[in-house]
Amino acid sequence: MRRNPFLKRYLIIIFSLIILALPLRHTNFLRNTLLDFFRVPLKISSNIADFFIHHSDYRNIVTQSRILKEKNMKLSLENSHLRYLKEENERLRTILDFKKQLPYASLVAEVIGLDYANNRRVIFLDRGSNDKVAEQMVCLNSDGLIGKVIDTGKHISKAICLNDPNSRVPARIDNSGEQGLVYGTIKGDYLEMRYLSKKTKAKLGDRIITSGLGSIYPKGILIGKISEIKVDGFYKTAMVIPAVDFYRMEEVLLIRKAEE
Repeated sequence: MRRNPFLKRYLIIIFSLIILALPLRHTNFLRNTLLDFFRVPLKISSNIADFFIHHSDYRNIVTQSRILKEKNMKLSLENSHLRYLKEENERLRTILDFKKQLPYASLVAEVIGLDYANNRRVIFLDRGSNDKVAEQMVCLNSDGLIGKVIDTGKHISKAICLNDPNSRVPARIDNSGEQGLVYGTIKGDYLEMRYLSKKTKAKLGDRIITSGLGSIYPKGILIGKISEIKVDGFYKTAMVIPAVDFYRMEEVLLIRKAEE
């Protein structure tokens, strides 16, 4: 059954006139009742609107925060790379200045790998036979002696470090001139200069350098400093702290005893 629209309008007009005819106190009561009735729905709708508004703002804040974090990460990586390049440039300048002071032909190589274990300590270099690297070439940096080349490929070579247990280097005490052999050790944190006389004049802090004996190591390359002296049978043994930090090597020099 279809409702009469005129009847609906007529009822609204009658209802409005009745409200206007009511005393003020009844009008206020009716108004308050209607307000109380619609208060909860209005509050809910207002909260829903606020939620969507704040949720949109929150999403924008989260998006902006993510963008800023990404920018900060990129800047941090760029700064880290720039610091590395600066340090690398300083290291290269140092080793090239040191290279100029050497009376031997030398070649700069980069350490590209380490093989440290209880019974060996070798490093891998980015130069090989194509760069005229050969076995027995001495490996060092501006801090001191590192070791010698023991194997070469066309583009890569391998060097045994001074602190390898199989390493032996003829050496002498810089102050007194006393000679002995410097051995690598199992721990690798220190070296041993063996076969010193029981009457040795060696003392703590003395510099140990290569003696030049043999056909490999040139004379006068720093090996380290004495940290302890102990009796070892008919001889004394000096414990030596290496001049080179074998865990922080980047670039090295390769030289021969006699210039070619």
